[in-house]
Amino acid sequence: MKIFSFVIFILLLSGTSYCQLIYPGSVWRYYDAGMEPPLQSGVTWYQSSYDASLWNMGPAQLGYGDGDEATVISSATLTAYFRQSFTVNDVGDYSGLNLQLTYDDGAVVYLNGVEMWRVNMPAGNITYNTFASSSSGDNAMASITAPNTLVNGTNVLAVEIHQHAANSSDISFDFNLTGVPAAGIAVITRGPYLQRANDTSIIVRWRTNIASPSIIDYGPNVASLTSSAIEMTPVTEHILMIDSLSAASLYFYQIRNLIDTILFPAPDVYFKTYPAPGSVAPLTAWILGDCGTGNINARNVRNAYYSYIGTQRTDLMLFLGDNAYNSGTDAEYQTAVYQNMYEEKLKNTISWSCLGNHDGISSNSSTQTGPYYDMYSFPTLGECGGEASGTEAYYSFDFGAVHFIILNSYDVDRSVGGPMYQWCEADLANTNATWIIAAWHHSAYSKGSHDSDTDTYMTQMRQNFLPLLESYGVDLVLSGHSHAYERTYLLNGHYGLSSTFNLQTNTVGVTGSGSGQISNDGAYYKAPVGSQSGKGAVYITTGSSGQIQAAPLGHPAMYYNAISLGSCVLKINTDTLSVIFLRQTGAIDDQFTIIKNPDCNPGVACDDLNPCTTNDKWDNYCYCHGVPFQRIVTSTADAGPGSMREIISSACAGDTIRFSATITDTIFLSSEITIDKNLVILGLSAQDIVMSGQLITRIFHVLPLTHLTISNITLCKGYQFTNGGAILNDGSLILEHTQFIANMQGATPKAWTNHNQVLIKQGINYIRP
Repeated sequence: MKIFSFVIFILLLSGTSYCQLIYPGSVWRYYDAGMEPPLQSGVTWYQSSYDASLWNMGPAQLGYGDGDEATVISSATLTAYFRQSFTVNDVGDYSGLNLQLTYDDGAVVYLNGVEMWRVNMPAGNITYNTFASSSSGDNAMASITAPNTLVNGTNVLAVEIHQHAANSSDISFDFNLTGVPAAGIAVITRGPYLQRANDTSIIVRWRTNIASPSIIDYGPNVASLTSSAIEMTPVTEHILMIDSLSAASLYFYQIRNLIDTILFPAPDVYFKTYPAPGSVAPLTAWILGDCGTGNINARNVRNAYYSYIGTQRTDLMLFLGDNAYNSGTDAEYQTAVYQNMYEEKLKNTISWSCLGNHDGISSNSSTQTGPYYDMYSFPTLGECGGEASGTEAYYSFDFGAVHFIILNSYDVDRSVGGPMYQWCEADLANTNATWIIAAWHHSAYSKGSHDSDTDTYMTQMRQNFLPLLESYGVDLVLSGHSHAYERTYLLNGHYGLSSTFNLQTNTVGVTGSGSGQISNDGAYYKAPVGSQSGKGAVYITTGSSGQIQAAPLGHPAMYYNAISLGSCVLKINTDTLSVIFLRQTGAIDDQFTIIKNPDCNPGVACDDLNPCTTNDKWDNYCYCHGVPFQRIVTSTADAGPGSMREIISSACAGDTIRFSATITDTIFLSSEITIDKNLVILGLSAQDIVMSGQLITRIFHVLPLTHLTISNITLCKGYQFTNGGAILNDGSLILEHTQFIANMQGATPKAWTNHNQVLIKQGINYIRP
């Protein structure tokens, strides 16, 4: 077989020579309208030229009635129809086909318009109303090896799934199609996936079924792959470094050997180098913890991220350990990471990882052996920034002005002063990064499926490494292990049991004990100067990317926790770091932001964007805030500048209204004043502030959900025929040293009409009337 000419493979951008042609869990077109799909000018639904573009789409497993479906179709249908197309560049790559079907109750399978397989179906003509021969049971599986009847270019696989009876309760469908490589033909069976990137180089890895040379052609676009990296030694595990690249630059690539192109160029087959160390560049990272189940849970988490990120670029993927259950074997990694899982991102996104305890069952950090160390290429000599660690068990790397420290919490010395500790200290001491992010498997704080008060690994990481990391200003720590999501406040200085946590003393910053949410009570701010300079980190346990496990939760250091499937998305742009927790449903259950502005100058004027404050200044935490405006009544007039009515109208919620010392006469009102915001009206005991309704109007109407406090005021001659007196209260009213004189409801003396709550304050105590 010859290598395709460049002109030919431009026309086949979407092609690939993978053994895997259709993955389990793939997205299918489906028809569930309670009838056979209509003919199109004599063309039947399973023929290649049939237009199914208006059919619904969804990932497998498809069906209804079992509760395990990724896509639920109509339960009214007796027969469901499915189609998927895929591209093959050279049918000669395959000597045969392997077909694996998940079904309930019967099926007929067509390839390119020709029936090739019946499962539990009668002979003869098949229609919509044909029932399966018998009940198959839930999620039955069948497989065959068939001759290669593929065609070069687009192929169409079509499947119809039939019920056994009209009252059958469920339908199930999924499919796996692989090509059996022809003798002597190399095809990719894992990857490609990107490793050990920096601003000038990257490693591309892939696995083939037979040993062959490694060749990558790359260039600035799919039509111009003008450079090549070549290793002629035949291998099945291909590890090819490409260097002398430009920083923060996009390169498209193809993979070939001396005989064939085995991965063709396409718009999504590319890599991008990292920005130069210290340079400012936006970062988007996908964080996956304990994702290694290789099942529908992990795929749903994946699909939610793919929908969320859309066409936006992902700069890196960070795996937090336990990437492959149960023992981290090579076969488990194949199904949990590389096959029908993350391959669409791995081929264009650099991935990093730390070791989990399940990964460590089959791998050994002291000898750097086992599947985990065989499949990854991590820096040991500081090639990607940071200090040389001499081991792939722990390492660091830079993405522009962001420094990542990857630690091993499982099978290396975790003691203070041990080799990993000494390396970590040296690495921290020598980074000038704006942001520092650390990651390891066993979380420092958790009340999930593992308790950080009793788990030895978790306790040692908290007690031994948190003081070191916090002393150098770490901003974010990411871990897994517990199969839940837990997120702390902005913490500093808590290394003991959960019972010793104090929200006031173990959080830092103006908003450190809050949500960290801009739309709630404000982002977390890290101080650049002063006694809390650089202090404060958020700790995340996100071990639910593949499974969840019942647990009490409730660690007091957590602002938010939930037993929910999901992953985290980290974004950094200049002085702002934000993280969201993205559920497998696509919902965002938690989010927070950390802001640190190294250019702020405490005491210098700023704008807090709050129209209700003045004299805005940066404080020592680089938090811009001002003081409320002084609201002073300077006129006894009923309306106009300085009047009570005008001051209340222009006040902001929460303001306190005071009186000028010149106010000595009574304030006469001709109509009531509506209180539609929370206010305090504060007179002084030395003043004699009198407001009069002149026996023609109420003085105040407090609206629902509104709070009014009145102190040292005399309210007189308020009048209303119904709901009368000086005040109509539909909200919340607190009265302190307040006098009511000659207020009337019709002909009846009445101080106020209350529809909600009135409290009388005496000193620091409140009395409910």
